[in-house]
Amino acid sequence: MDFTQFKQDFRKGVRPLVLTLDRLGFNPLAVSFLGLAITAVSGWIISTGALFLGAIVFLLGSGFDMLDGDLARLQGTVSKRGAFLDSGPGRGGGRDLLRRLPAAYGAGRPVDHRPAAGREGAGGYPGLPGVRHPGDHHPAYGARGGQAARPRRRRSAARGGRRVSSHGLKGKSERGLLITFEGPEGSGKTTLIKSIAAEIIRCGDDPLLLREPGGTAIGERIRNILLDRASGEMCAETELLLMEASRAQLVREKIRPALEAGLIILCDRFADASVAYQGYGRGLGEETVEQFNSFALGGVEPALTFLCLLPPEEGRARQNRERTDRLDRETKEFHRKVYKGYQALAGSGKSRFHVLDAAAPAAAVLQQALDRLRLLEHGLLKYL
Repeated sequence: MDFTQFKQDFRKGVRPLVLTLDRLGFNPLAVSFLGLAITAVSGWIISTGALFLGAIVFLLGSGFDMLDGDLARLQGTVSKRGAFLDSGPGRGGGRDLLRRLPAAYGAGRPVDHRPAAGREGAGGYPGLPGVRHPGDHHPAYGARGGQAARPRRRRSAARGGRRVSSHGLKGKSERGLLITFEGPEGSGKTTLIKSIAAEIIRCGDDPLLLREPGGTAIGERIRNILLDRASGEMCAETELLLMEASRAQLVREKIRPALEAGLIILCDRFADASVAYQGYGRGLGEETVEQFNSFALGGVEPALTFLCLLPPEEGRARQNRERTDRLDRETKEFHRKVYKGYQALAGSGKSRFHVLDAAAPAAAVLQQALDRLRLLEHGLLKYL
């Protein structure tokens, strides 16, 4: 058996147990000593010649070795004693005592089963079964649209229920994370957002799902005006100003408070959409749009923006023409300009942009996005 794969599979299975121990206030050090005791017993069993039974008991002890470390990372606790026992993020001297005991009883030399990148780089928890559909918890994708309910907060086991920063320091909450999704019509953004939200929920947290235009009561009313087919006489300048008005309300009513509360925010379109649609599509120019964006955003910027690029012809072919709105029904030339706008953003050199091949199967696009999210190394994504 590949021990690294075993560890990853084990972490998937014990994730609910880790969360339960966290809620009950268990100390990772106590779990460390239990794992130490089990591993010591496995060494004694191996020394008697019962190799198969000893190996099973050793795997059980190693499981507790992973369990205590994950519990420590969840609680953000750093302990020199835990480091000695390989229990947490503070590796200290890295003595890794649990892995040396069986060797002392058995083969006579220490064996390190870690992957080359280290234990914490093994992938964490890719996800858990039984996820609720994001739309069930956040009506942003329901019939009313955009009226995102405030998600429940996952309680940290730090004393007093305070959240813990990724550096393991108790006290002030870790700042939240804003991730935006952009792309032309039919590029699969909404499907991708729902899938990523499901993965985050499996990991024990609730992301806040928002959309533009909209996301607030005021913004949704603006959205209805912008997308109404009866608004065909709307000029480009009015369209931009309405977009920015909805955006300004969303930032101040939803995004800023959510960031301060330490939430993960997934937003279907954001300021870059105006660069593509009004700047390039309507011909107002990128510089003009950026000036209005700056005013509306008030300093808020996404940590990561996924650009789902798909040629406009393919995107339009995916759409149900009976359900299209005013922007969907624009000319082919308009959508070609929008696509060029997104291509220009992709080539801008800004590190927050990550291009996804929207023509690939949905599962492949999701995997690309999850791989990039893990590179953020943000505390809110440590189990992703």
